[in-house]
Amino acid sequence: MPYLDGDPARAGRPAWKHAYNRYLSSLQPHIPRRRGWGPELVDDHALEERLIRGFYSESSLDDLPRYRDDTFFDHGDHLRAEIRADAAYLRVALDEFAARDPEFWAFFGLLVNFVLCPRSRYSRGGADSDAIGVIYMCEPRGLAPQDLYELFVHESTHNIYFLDERIYGHYRSYRALPEPDNWCRAVMSGLRRPLDKVLHSLLVTTEVLLHREHGLGHDGETRVHGPTRELAASAGESIAALRAMPNYHALLTDRAIHLIDRCADVMAAL
Repeated sequence: MPYLDGDPARAGRPAWKHAYNRYLSSLQPHIPRRRGWGPELVDDHALEERLIRGFYSESSLDDLPRYRDDTFFDHGDHLRAEIRADAAYLRVALDEFAARDPEFWAFFGLLVNFVLCPRSRYSRGGADSDAIGVIYMCEPRGLAPQDLYELFVHESTHNIYFLDERIYGHYRSYRALPEPDNWCRAVMSGLRRPLDKVLHSLLVTTEVLLHREHGLGHDGETRVHGPTRELAASAGESIAALRAMPNYHALLTDRAIHLIDRCADVMAAL
């Protein structure tokens, strides 16, 4: 709101996008600013280079070796034809998805500024707290439509959660988060991980299941996320593990606990 010019009640999409990008520039001046509505499907090498650097920022919460691998991505002119084909495929897919849930995809158009299509041996897609508004999709033409839809939901949820954490704060002690004694069970991997990864996993799972509940359906076969029954059961286990932590209230703010409670309500209602 402080970055919005004029009356919020009269502001249109360009004004909101401008305010959003002014806010992002205050957080991450190293990331280029997107002026148009909706995401740019990137196929320019120089822009790729600038955006991908945001994914290589080191953090004390990087618990897996792949986060520190400087060969995480493969991109560049030797892959240009493939990347352009991926970008064209995603543009058609996004137009089709927007017709299924116009309100969500309108918000997606505000939230996501750039979509990259590099190659990676580690991941199908991703987002990073040092590159809010940017997501990457690896070899999207190999994904079924529902998998691709859910992967966009997945990565946009990470971005929403990055913003929510910036605005409200989720942890009372960031210095305590890297300590393994303060780790907990993540939903999708089942591994003990730092709390930021655990909450991200829980929020992403919840959003994917909500999209299934309200539009996609629960019966489709998805290679990316797995069946609803398994996801909901795993989310329930992680919520129970979080609430059983002796220092639950000492580590998490009221806002984070509120989000966990919302996720628990969703799982109970499915």
